[in-house]
Amino acid sequence: MEQYDVFLINPPSSRMKEKYEHLGLAYIAAFLRKYDINTKIIDIPLYDLYPNDVIYEIKSDKPKLIGVSIPFQDSASEALEFVKSIREAGYKGHISIGGIYPTFSYDEILSVCPQIDTVVVGEGEITFLELARKVLSDEDWKNISGIAYRDDGTLRLNDKRPLIDDLDSMPYPERDTLPIVILKSGFASMLTSRGCYGRCSFCSVGPFFSQFGQKYRQRSVENVIDEIRILYEKYQKFRNKIPVKNLFLQEFLYFTSN
Repeated sequence: MEQYDVFLINPPSSRMKEKYEHLGLAYIAAFLRKYDINTKIIDIPLYDLYPNDVIYEIKSDKPKLIGVSIPFQDSASEALEFVKSIREAGYKGHISIGGIYPTFSYDEILSVCPQIDTVVVGEGEITFLELARKVLSDEDWKNISGIAYRDDGTLRLNDKRPLIDDLDSMPYPERDTLPIVILKSGFASMLTSRGCYGRCSFCSVGPFFSQFGQKYRQRSVENVIDEIRILYEKYQKFRNKIPVKNLFLQEFLYFTSN
């Protein structure tokens, strides 16, 4: 059985009813695997997994680093309880969390959940890659940009990490969970940009990105089309199992086959 150095986990969420890919974790996995770091994506809501079964897998595999995604506040309590359960089961490795909510509330989270070692603040790909390389090499990670942590009881927030300017330079996300997503939901998702050009006062997306750089960035048309073709060529075998009612995917398949 393959052993993994890093687990990337989408934690339990009773609010998560739709079955879709967690592209945030998929992008982080792509960065890690690019540097030959054995990485496993575990999506608890998507696969309807029991948290205790995932904890058993953690105890069995003993990854040195676990990354947990907490995008929004409404799912935070369940996610933090899950993190506490991991520690209570005896896990001694490094636990890091990230997402929009932790970026804004890293201090509160580190205070109420001492089981967490680090919070990734802002975009996670490069920061988490650097963290993984340090943790796996048993090196000091406390000087990494873009993290918050406790140091002898004192809360530390390191320098902000700039956003990735050239989205075309990023590897395409790892699609470990796409087969089951297609069977359950009938479509593949893509991120063709990051951030938002809007200024909605009620939304956290703009403030999340703008504090680190340009809040809205786009991929090139060529880069997007290339990913569409790769998706079609790799996953077209699921085509006959996709619900006919999904017009988006019908257009997607038509475009990529012509």
